[in-house]
Amino acid sequence: MASFSSSYCGSSKLWDPLETLEIINPDPGYQCITCVGYAPSKGRRCRIAINKYNRQTITNTLNEISYLHPSDPNVVSRLRGVAGAALCVRRHQGQASDILSQWRSKLPKGQRTDSEQRPRSSRSQARNQTSKDLQERLRKLRELMDQLEENLEAQKSDCCTDEESDGELIYEDFQRAKAKDRLERDAKARKEQESIERERINAERIKREARVAEEAAKKERIRRQRAQERAEQEAREREVKEEKERIDKERQEQEAKRKRDAANSASNERIRQRARERAEKAAREKREKEEREQAEWKQAWTRYQDQWVLFKTSPSQHGVLRDVIPWPVKTGLFREVNASAVKAFLENALPAGTLRVKLLRKECQKWHPDVICRWPRAGELTDVERLMLDMICRVVTDQLNSSSGRSSEFL
Repeated sequence: MASFSSSYCGSSKLWDPLETLEIINPDPGYQCITCVGYAPSKGRRCRIAINKYNRQTITNTLNEISYLHPSDPNVVSRLRGVAGAALCVRRHQGQASDILSQWRSKLPKGQRTDSEQRPRSSRSQARNQTSKDLQERLRKLRELMDQLEENLEAQKSDCCTDEESDGELIYEDFQRAKAKDRLERDAKARKEQESIERERINAERIKREARVAEEAAKKERIRRQRAQERAEQEAREREVKEEKERIDKERQEQEAKRKRDAANSASNERIRQRARERAEKAAREKREKEEREQAEWKQAWTRYQDQWVLFKTSPSQHGVLRDVIPWPVKTGLFREVNASAVKAFLENALPAGTLRVKLLRKECQKWHPDVICRWPRAGELTDVERLMLDMICRVVTDQLNSSSGRSSEFL
């Protein structure tokens, strides 16, 4: 790739592959090199980003082929090499051939310019010069071959006198090789015999160990059988003893039970009497507690209504606004305001029945955001206080919906 780039670094670009092949994604917000594959489920081009290495490879390759004419065969070859890199690995690698076909159809058609013809003529001259050099080298090689053949003919006559001595040496070498082979066979046979003997000794040892193990196993079986018989005998004796002890224990327990029943029969009535008294006391305390709580909720509702009357009649009264607003909680204090406290106030302080629904509708009107915006001091509300007012409105609306048999989704 370095040689390819260096050969065209001095030329000017003939076309812009990035624009012609539409490598840059034209979708708004994605004007960069993304996957060039088609996403059928979305009906558009894929928007998955290409990794940095593949982007660099694509940019370098397109920059190099911009110096070539679009009809040059090297252009399609280089595009084939980057078609896979221009597709996301997860989904669209199978579209490489389709993408290459699209790129080929987008290549501009036309004749080569004079600037392209000149490099072709220079390359033709270079090929002619290389052909001449090869012919000269071939001629020199043929001369060397002829000289080698002459030297071989001269050496043949010298070799004839030495044939007899070479034959004796060959025979001696053959005898030595034969003797060596015989020694190797003898050594191999001895090793095989020793291996057979070792295997026989090992087999006898295994048989002896097997007999010893079998005898030991037989003795162990006899020992376990005797131990099992003794254990069974002891278990039978223990069962008899336990049965006798169980019968004696049951008799003693029955006697003790009769005595306890006789002793406790007199106190059972007292225990039941005390239990009735405790139950009556607990019920009385629970009833009194409920009455106290009901009175407290009633008092809280009365105070809440009085505060609303005062808040409406004197809207510009002095003091911090959060301390003036009549908050729908039992204590009426801002620090006690939360969803559960507001819900408890509405469930316990308001009366039941149709009157409860009417009161809840009035509460919805009081805490509606449009009504709050018309308060004389609405501009003094902080963000926290506005959040609390919105929460109260939601809780009151939920209470109204549940009381009138509707859901919040219905509204």
